[in-house]
Amino acid sequence: MGNLVTRRASLPATSAIGNRTSKVSRKPLPTPSTSAWWLSLPCYRWALAHDQVSRDPTVDVTTIRVVPLQPQSLSTRQLRRLLRAVHNGGSARDVAIIEMLAGTGLRVGELLQLQIGDVVLRDRSGWVIVREGKQGGYREVPLTQEVRQALADYLETGPAVGHQEEETPLWWGKQGPLTHRS
Repeated sequence: MGNLVTRRASLPATSAIGNRTSKVSRKPLPTPSTSAWWLSLPCYRWALAHDQVSRDPTVDVTTIRVVPLQPQSLSTRQLRRLLRAVHNGGSARDVAIIEMLAGTGLRVGELLQLQIGDVVLRDRSGWVIVREGKQGGYREVPLTQEVRQALADYLETGPAVGHQEEETPLWWGKQGPLTHRS
């Protein structure tokens, strides 16, 4: 085998591709140059073990520790602006969705999985049943007066009016039930 050409290991330059993220984990993907640099590290170790190079230039290379980002919630001001905007120009469905997300703390996936039978509305109380949350657990989430009113308005006028079976999806769009891809 011929001698491997050793180059000084350095951190890779940023890619011209831009910020890419994994569709599954939403984490930043490594740039092609970063991937090539990481793949070269074991190659130098192998070459050193087989007397193909005189030294491993990657020994002193350290990685940058990336602190995972925490989800950020809307500020009170941002939330008020969002609620005002949806109440001024949104449909009954949009108002109900935003009020539900803001007033209950449900995750979007939990919200979209709700069925008509999961909503219990009474004069002075109400709740929604989340059958399968993030950890697979069942829970009942109480509803505020604003959320109950928005849901009642949506249920009176929404596309689900003709579909009152318990297993009917709660949220409907022009193409049918809302999903993550709607």
